[in-house]
Amino acid sequence: DLKTRDRKKPRRLVTAHRKRDQACGRMNELEERITETPATSIAGMIAKARCAKAYDANCYPDCDDPLSMFSASIVRDLLAMAQVQS
Repeated sequence: DLKTRDRKKPRRLVTAHRKRDQACGRMNELEERITETPATSIAGMIAKARCAKAYDANCYPDCDDPLSMFSASIVRDLLAMAQVQS
């Protein structure tokens, strides 16, 4: 139907999309800073593991590729070691 295709999107929807895009941009900036900063201690590795765990759970909950599986394994191991040390 031509009328529905030519209608403008509701202002609130446009605003929500803009805020989502801004949040995604900020998340991408943080990802770059975290991944490009070398960990210099076990505490730093554990902090990165926590970030990876949160990122993986939110962005790729059902991912089965081998790299993701190995990365998830390393994250679990580091976080388990962090709990033992606490």
